[in-house]
Amino acid sequence: MEIIFLPTLSKDDDVYWMLVDQTFLKTRLKRAACLEQEVFVQPVKQVVSLWYTFGGGTKLAVGTGSTVKPSVSLLPPSSLQLSGGSASLLCLLSGYSPQGAQVSWTVGGSEVKEGVLTSGEEEKNGRYSRSSTLTLSKARWDQVEQVVCGSTVKPSVSLLPPSSLQLSGGSASLLCLLSGYSPQGAQVSWTVGGSEVKEGVLTSGEEEKNGRYSRSSTLTLSKARWDQGEEVVCKVSHSNQDQQIPILKSQCEG
Repeated sequence: MEIIFLPTLSKDDDVYWMLVDQTFLKTRLKRAACLEQEVFVQPVKQVVSLWYTFGGGTKLAVGTGSTVKPSVSLLPPSSLQLSGGSASLLCLLSGYSPQGAQVSWTVGGSEVKEGVLTSGEEEKNGRYSRSSTLTLSKARWDQVEQVVCGSTVKPSVSLLPPSSLQLSGGSASLLCLLSGYSPQGAQVSWTVGGSEVKEGVLTSGEEEKNGRYSRSSTLTLSKARWDQGEEVVCKVSHSNQDQQIPILKSQCEG
């Protein structure tokens, strides 16, 4: 693990900020970061081809490009800026693919959004970059012992309705697919007609590939419940952000 020592001089001692995995730790020393093709998902107990289970409707795009994690650099405020009463830290993300990386900041273990300015993503030769600045008062900067810049990629979410073949058997299974996110920890919940449901839900474990994660969740209803036409929503929570993907029976009818 690489540790970089960044000294800032004070009157009586040296303040050292150690950069460890996109985290600044302060220490003082006395002077001496709708279905397009057949898809297979590994559920908990067996392997099932979803082509025969889930019908068309919500589009599912399956990515085939390579995934490259961001290179993250975190720069502390300068002594010149601190002398003016403020402290700005710069977090740089570069060389990643695909796009979609988000930046989060924590100060003293708590997430902060005030004082954060994040640029748009820029592309060059298929790789992306962006930057984010966190500005604190000098007083706050002097108090904290830890500042963390983290990069996150939100899940790509697809919701697949039941197929007519399955409906003819008297049940209706909907599949919610999460893919390409980082870090791990995405949670899935379901609502039907505005009320959360837990019965009939089967959610897989998370799988990792090249630093990105994926998981799936299936909700199985009776055909009679599906035929009522209530809105079904797959809700995904990841890194304090929520995505809600709704579907109605009427959307799946020709």
